[in-house]
Amino acid sequence: MKRLILLSVILTMVLSCAPKKRVEFGFISFYYGDIEVIQSGKKTKPKLKMILRSGDEVYTKEKARIDIQLNNFGVIRVNQNSEIEVEKVITEINESLKVGMDSGQILCRISKLKKGQDMDVSTPTAVVGVRGTTFMVEQNKKEKTSEVAVTSGAVEVENKKDPGTKATVKENETAKISTKDKVLNVAKGIDMNKLKELNVMEKVNIIKSSKNINIDSLKKMNLKNLKDLNIKDMKGLGDEFKSMKSLFGGSKDEKSKEPSKVDAYQQKAEDAKKKVDDAKKKAEDAKKKADDAKKKVEEGKKKAKDTLNKLGF
Repeated sequence: MKRLILLSVILTMVLSCAPKKRVEFGFISFYYGDIEVIQSGKKTKPKLKMILRSGDEVYTKEKARIDIQLNNFGVIRVNQNSEIEVEKVITEINESLKVGMDSGQILCRISKLKKGQDMDVSTPTAVVGVRGTTFMVEQNKKEKTSEVAVTSGAVEVENKKDPGTKATVKENETAKISTKDKVLNVAKGIDMNKLKELNVMEKVNIIKSSKNINIDSLKKMNLKNLKDLNIKDMKGLGDEFKSMKSLFGGSKDEKSKEPSKVDAYQQKAEDAKKKVDDAKKKAEDAKKKADDAKKKVEEGKKKAKDTLNKLGF
């Protein structure tokens, strides 16, 4: 009996010490700049089609970004100066994906989740429950604040320091969350620069398998124009992309035949500013003419007065 108990204890210890199964959650479909991937505790550089598994971490440096296709969920873009870790758990009835972000910014385009699927993005400040949407999460590590913006669909946000305080963030809304004073505010509108990035994200192609990555699939990922990616040269692109200059070499001044909503808003703003500047210039010109006329009148008066003085009046 004692031997059976000892064997049971040893078996339990072995099972508890066994490493967690590293479930595959996605693969890299695009990257740019200085990026570090940590897999099973080992640092490595990203590669096109690299398979990512539960527990992998991604660190992006200045001016770097990486697109990760999430199997059965969608695609996320990790922007510069960001730190993320992804966990995926699959059971007989559920498929759960959790994206942890310590700092930085991620853009997500997530398909409508099916029954038995759930996903959330967790920062030190907030938990964002995803339903199927395009949204951005930004974490300011220094200020201990999070910002969530949504362009389509909706997400549920909860303040980590005030459990139970939740809010639904809908299309064209931004939520700001702070752990300092347990704030969770939702307001209409999205910062113009962030809206532009989200607008680009909505066009990024969702690729179901790394086997499907080729020139044609990359063309569908809205990567034609370097201006959209804020990439000024090819130096930061991975080796796999260096031979694709024709794919990424769009002119900086090149404009889409079908301008986005953001481009339309910006054009309207520029037109309105031009009208205001033109009106201001006309007003300044009119004032100058009036001043010149007034000056001439004063000069005329002075001449008349001088003439009368000479005549002895």
